Amino acid sequence: MSQAVKGLRDFWFLGADSLALNPTFPRGRNRRKADELVRLNVSVEKLRLARIFASRCNPAELNERIAEARAAQYPPHWSVLAAIYAIEPEAARLTLWKAAMENRLSAHEALLRARAVDLPRHARPATSGRKIKVPQDPALALQRVKELTGHWEATMGAAQDVLQLTPSKRRAFQQARSAMGDFLKRLA
Repeated sequence: MSQAVKGLRDFWFLGADSLALNPTFPRGRNRRKADELVRLNVSVEKLRLARIFASRCNPAELNERIAEARAAQYPPHWSVLAAIYAIEPEAARLTLWKAAMENRLSAHEALLRARAVDLPRHARPATSGRKIKVPQDPALALQRVKELTGHWEATMGAAQDVLQLTPSKRRAFQQARSAMGDFLKRLA
């Protein structure tokens, strides 16, 4: 537990020190940012998350989160709180933090829940990943569509039992899944 608390405090101080040194963090390639990354020996993404965390969590709030985590016997990893503090509205952050402690969420699970919160686009944590590349050859493009549709159809099948849906949402879910299956059959 003490290692997790130390890691969390170090993460907060990383962001707070960076904010004190450079209140505005330049985007893109910048000599000042590159020097800071080398000096701190961290990745751009970790420093960005630390700055967000430190700007939205004051020292008193950090101590409060640590005390709550100790009381719940939940060792708080910095990545869990980074995912939670990526959400702008404070009420949504507190709800997600309580859920993280109760369900002992990993960082990945906390990030998924943070993205699932029904918030305006600007208030949600950013999603990342590669942009989908569509091949210019029609046969390869069709194959790519088949692969992606098959992946989503399989994911929906696996998630159907886990999701707790109302009967009307379950019907809509099943209709969407069967539409994807029909689409795959027609493409074959």
